[in-house]
Amino acid sequence: MTDPKQTFCESLEWSREIVWTGRTGMTRIDEDRLAKIELATYGTHDHYPGVRVTILNKREGAIDQTFFSFNEHLDTSPGGRTDGRELKRVHFEVIGYCGWHFHIAKPKTTRPFCEAVERHIEMFV
Repeated sequence: MTDPKQTFCESLEWSREIVWTGRTGMTRIDEDRLAKIELATYGTHDHYPGVRVTILNKREGAIDQTFFSFNEHLDTSPGGRTDGRELKRVHFEVIGYCGWHFHIAKPKTTRPFCEAVERHIEMFV
């Protein structure tokens, strides 16, 4: 049975090839560097307001770590959501046991969020 967190992470609109295991994904930058992408908690267990990206060097270990919030990159207006309702909560977050927070529909596209993460990773090419 597939982990729902892994299914969620794989459902985002990534253009890079990312291998996911649970809530953590790995993508190769070059022969010496990898990027680790993981759903990140920020104060509440099993609530994930974004992802943490860690750039790893085979020789030196972690050389960069950055947090990307879903809020900063996804359209929270009614037109940016699949149900078009007014917001009951002002932010997007993922709850580990059910996907996108039930008060907020899944955004129409996750591409802006994925692009921001991928642009950050590309800085290390």
